[in-house]
Amino acid sequence: MKVKMKVRVKGGKKDAAYGRCAQCRARSCQASKLVVGYPVLPVTPLSFQDIATRLARWQFPERLDGVVGIASGGVVPAALVAQRLGLEMKVIALNYRDEANEPRYPAPQVLAPAPDVLGWRRILLVDDVYVSGKSWHAARALLPTDAEVLPFVLKGKVEFALIRDVDGCVQWPWRVYV
Repeated sequence: MKVKMKVRVKGGKKDAAYGRCAQCRARSCQASKLVVGYPVLPVTPLSFQDIATRLARWQFPERLDGVVGIASGGVVPAALVAQRLGLEMKVIALNYRDEANEPRYPAPQVLAPAPDVLGWRRILLVDDVYVSGKSWHAARALLPTDAEVLPFVLKGKVEFALIRDVDGCVQWPWRVYV
């Protein structure tokens, strides 16, 4: 299949728009995870109310002791979940992807010591999206091995994702996209 390349003029020079984010027109952006040379995908804005409604209907595991969010993308989702469940929340600070959502390192890097979760036997480990699973598994490795750690993400093609019915990229209501 042949795909037409859209071209626009910017500053007197032709600039290929093909492969740009449908939302911000960047060649590579956090919202779309696009790089030049790939088709433009739609970016679906999600409202805070839609996410809150979905969270209210979600069946979370029982007898959880706490929620751990994976920074930075998983902090707001973890806070929403912890508030919904009435549980304490802690944060694991990792860095794996850059502002354009491209891997920055071969593996996620730990930015701060793991939080103290002593006494927590069942932990819900929360992130915003599940793509490769590298961040989630790196965060899991920082938690006590004898704790039962259960996954939860807002978006992904996995059974523990809140949003599985939206194809392509999403725009979170708590992020600023420029």
